Amino acid sequence: MGERCSTTTRISLPVRVQVRIERDRAGEGRTPGCGDSRRHLICSRLAATLPGVELIDLPDFGPDDFAQITAGASDPFGTDHLGIVWQEKTDHVGLIDEGQLIGHAGWIASRVRAADGQVVEVLGLGGVMVHGDRRGSGVGGVLVRGTMEKMRASGGSLAMLFCRPERLSFYGRLGWLPIRDEVTVEQPDGTIVMPLCTCWTALVEGESMPAGGLHVEGLPF
Repeated sequence: MGERCSTTTRISLPVRVQVRIERDRAGEGRTPGCGDSRRHLICSRLAATLPGVELIDLPDFGPDDFAQITAGASDPFGTDHLGIVWQEKTDHVGLIDEGQLIGHAGWIASRVRAADGQVVEVLGLGGVMVHGDRRGSGVGGVLVRGTMEKMRASGGSLAMLFCRPERLSFYGRLGWLPIRDEVTVEQPDGTIVMPLCTCWTALVEGESMPAGGLHVEGLPF
């Protein structure tokens, strides 16, 4: 997200995604904890921001969905050169515009240990992507805000993410704060210092991340 593109290309959804959309609109397959009133609130906010855009649950998000959004880009997140192994997300949402899948975000529950030994539960946001022809249109902000609502509705109180330095201002506008201290994560060959920027946000008022260095217990998200 961030680079502007002057044209818009229609993308076709796989049949299974179209079926999920219809089921979601009919009230089937909702994420536990996301009741009708919460879903209506999220959709109402999206409609007020970008008419015609809807955030839906994608419990079966897979390679076909990924390919629809990335449109064949070889390194859509710009992080392949780092060789980082990422944690698979357990929850997925998609951004739909007039029946077309244009964005995705996912999250997973994780644990973070502070320098003083304190352990906090967080929801790790990742896999945030928007179709190239929709970047710079405000879609990315709508996607992240809607996902944060979903994360909050699922019971999360703190959230973390990793991003490239040039994305800090984007997430900052959405209420994410950078962690300036060292953050370490686990990899198959051992613990490494995360080379990307780390940000956090409170999903519930009054929550805060412990000060000092942090260690993510498990693969990064």
